[in-house]
Amino acid sequence: MSTVKTYPVPDEFKRQALMDKATYEAWYKESINAPARFWAARAEQLLTWDRKWDEVCEWDFSKGEARWFSGAKLNVTTNCIDRHLTHRGDQTAIIWEGDE
Repeated sequence: MSTVKTYPVPDEFKRQALMDKATYEAWYKESINAPARFWAARAEQLLTWDRKWDEVCEWDFSKGEARWFSGAKLNVTTNCIDRHLTHRGDQTAIIWEGDE
């Protein structure tokens, strides 16, 4: 029989975390109990959409198919670059140095 070792999370890691344990547990519970509502909320919170979706998720497990955010449209440059310019436009995005 193997022993499972656990280690406490250092306080500095906790302070830098994007959410506390209670929020994580609430989000996890919602993702299980109401997945469409949960993922719609995350999609609204984290992405800029050109066109919102008709359905969050459609699946047919008998065919092994799943479609997420069907009917939606987004622009990768808007989400990766443009929406960050207001707060981070003066920061360096990429530093490249050749190996010569």
